[in-house]
Amino acid sequence: FGLQIALDDLTAKYGVEVLLYTRFVDCVTENGKIKSVILAALEGIKCVSADIFIDCSGNADVAAAAGVPTWKGEETTNVPQPGTLMFEVNGVCDDDVIAFGKNIAWPVKFYRTPKNGTYKINHYRVFDTDAANSQSMTKAHIEARKQVLRAHAELKEKIPGFENSSITQVASVFGVRESRHIEGEYKLTVDDVASGKKFDDRIAVYAFGMDVHPRSSTENSGNFKIATADAYYIPYRVLVPKNCDNLLVAGKTVSCESQAAGGLRVMPCAMAMGQAAGAAASIAAREKLAPKNVPYAEVQKILLDHGAILD
Repeated sequence: FGLQIALDDLTAKYGVEVLLYTRFVDCVTENGKIKSVILAALEGIKCVSADIFIDCSGNADVAAAAGVPTWKGEETTNVPQPGTLMFEVNGVCDDDVIAFGKNIAWPVKFYRTPKNGTYKINHYRVFDTDAANSQSMTKAHIEARKQVLRAHAELKEKIPGFENSSITQVASVFGVRESRHIEGEYKLTVDDVASGKKFDDRIAVYAFGMDVHPRSSTENSGNFKIATADAYYIPYRVLVPKNCDNLLVAGKTVSCESQAAGGLRVMPCAMAMGQAAGAAASIAAREKLAPKNVPYAEVQKILLDHGAILD
C-alpha cells in the first residue's frame, strides 16, 4: 500500500493521466504501427492515441493484437509454467515455528513477513492454464481457491505454530508464471543467462536463477535445472518487438527462451525492464524515432542517472 501511495504521488507530480478500472480491448494498426488502443472503461469504450505504446500487460496482449509474432509457454510444446494463488495467514506462533526449524516439503512453503505471526504462503500449482483465455483462467482460479484451503489445512496439521492461524488475505489475481513471449529484435537464450553474456545494449543486470516449475502434475523435473552466471544481462533489443514500429514490451513476456524467462520473470527484473522501456519511449517520442532506432547509449544514460545498475 505504501508503494501504491508513492506511485500515485509520482504520477501526479509528472502529469501522468492514470486510468484504473480500465482494460485493454484491441488496437488499431496501420502500416506496421499502432494508431490507437481501444479500452473498456467504466463509462464505456475509449479510443486512446499515442506516438509510442508500452505493453506491460503480463500477457503481451497489446503486442499480440498489433500483429507481433508470439508463442505461449515452452517453445516445443506451448505448455506454460503452472500458476499459483498465493495467500497470507496470521495468528502464527513464531517461536514454535522457529523451534521447529524447517519448512514442509514442497509444494507448500511459508515465508515469514516483518509483521509478527504473519506469513505468506506459496503452495500448490494449477497446470496448463492459458493466461490469455478467460475460460481457462476462470477454471484455474476456481481450482486455486480450493488449493488455498488444502494448503492451509496442511500447514495447520504439520507445522507447529500454525494450529491457530487464520487466512487473512488471498491474492485477488491468479498468479501467472508464464504466458506469451514476443518475437523481438533479439531473443535472450538459456546460454546467455548461463554464461552471463554481457551485451553492449544492456538495460538491466540480474542474478536470480532460471526457476522453471514442472509443466504437468506427472513431471518431476523443474526449478533450477540449469545454473546461471553470477550475473546476467538483459539487452534492450528483447523489449523491441518485430512487426510493430512504435511499441515496446516489458516484463515476463519479452523476447526470450522459456527456460531463460524462468529467471527474469520475477518482479525486480520486470521493474527494471519497465523502467528501461519508459526511458526508451521518452526518447522515441521526443526524437520521433522507432524504438528499434533509439540509441541504447541514451537509454543507458537515463537509467544510470536514475541509479540503475548495469554492471
